Amino acid sequence: MKKYIVIFSTALIICIGVFIWGFQHAQARAATDTFVEYQYQKSFYNLVQSMENLSVLTSKAQVSNSIANSISLYSDIWWQANFATENLSNLSLTHNTLSRTATFLNQLADFAYTIQKKLADNTLPSQEDLATMKELNKEIIEVCNDLHQLETKINAGEIKLYDKKVASKKMEEDTADATLQGSFDKMNEKAMDYPTLIYDGPFSDHMENQKPKDLTGNKISETEADKIAKEISALANNGEEISLERAKEITAKATIPVYGFTKDDEDGYCQIDISETGGHLVLLLNSRQPQEAKIDQAKAIQLANEFLTKVGYENMASTYISKQENALTIAFAYKQDDITIYPDQIKVKIALDNGQILGCEATSYLMNHTNRTLAAPTLTMSEAQAMISTNLAIDNKSLVLIPTKSGGEKLCYEFKGMHDENIYFVYINADTGKEEEILQLIETENGQLTM
Repeated sequence: MKKYIVIFSTALIICIGVFIWGFQHAQARAATDTFVEYQYQKSFYNLVQSMENLSVLTSKAQVSNSIANSISLYSDIWWQANFATENLSNLSLTHNTLSRTATFLNQLADFAYTIQKKLADNTLPSQEDLATMKELNKEIIEVCNDLHQLETKINAGEIKLYDKKVASKKMEEDTADATLQGSFDKMNEKAMDYPTLIYDGPFSDHMENQKPKDLTGNKISETEADKIAKEISALANNGEEISLERAKEITAKATIPVYGFTKDDEDGYCQIDISETGGHLVLLLNSRQPQEAKIDQAKAIQLANEFLTKVGYENMASTYISKQENALTIAFAYKQDDITIYPDQIKVKIALDNGQILGCEATSYLMNHTNRTLAAPTLTMSEAQAMISTNLAIDNKSLVLIPTKSGGEKLCYEFKGMHDENIYFVYINADTGKEEEILQLIETENGQLTM
């Protein structure tokens, strides 16, 4: 009997050991699969982002008329094309699919490199070069559209980024369309004939200074801040004051100390931040979801501008808008002597059902606004326009102040124009004639986007 007990116990221990080993092995495989899937996701979304960037860069390159700006654009095209190729190679695609797509990207990179050498010799791209770039841009847009369709299917779970059968080249013929491989094969069928390539207003991502330039006024008490917050809540809420409580942990971004006040109950969340210096509105948030839109865009912009005036932000002009879920987000910029001061921006979100102000973000304005003395431009509007590429059909022009990446500011002429059914803004330095920046205006279902 003891012999059988020993045998049974040994067998049981072995079974338990095998089970534990199998369980641990399964966990290890699952962890490996999760890691690989993450790496594939990272590569795929990097690829999507690179193609979107290439779409904008190759579009801008067609209207640039500056050696310096063109060098930057073609350098970025070369880098993005190589980055896209690198991420493409990380996906589980067979050699033929990878080869066809990579060839297209490599040719784009080579073309950009060739143009860079011309630019180094102080020669702008020829009309033939620009015609080639136009064709390359069309191909990129096609690829972007296909990638976004593929992205939708991936997010819906219809297509797997990581498929072991594909990775091991054992994919079944009838499952090809449900895999990343099959989708890229279809994309490449369209791209075989390649040539011989929400909201924010412009300059909204410029570098903010370490300290506000001109945060005016004396320091206020918590009691004074509470009174200001209640008054602002009434202005934003069509005359109805919102009951707010002091929230000591809430602060504004950047380096503007604030008194924060919040409300968080079954009706939703509301927050108002008031600067300790001067009692300025820094941030307003209201989580209410607007119902059916009853106010048109022009009226919404008017109401938003009136709100800004009432809370102390005067001489603001709307620049760009974004519509989403029955609300309009408007980027306003300060106006000084008919000059649009882009660094001094405020964003306002307004409900289109009743005109309630659902959001206001004034950090950029408070960080950059100051009393500026702007000298008259050296160049005339006509002289600056002569610097613009003949490919751009200009329909609007104005004088503006733009921020630089290093934190400075430059007076420029802004030229809005059309090329190949795309809208661009070209900024010519009003003193030197240098092409400082090109932005492309993208019209989306939710409004306008500049890149």
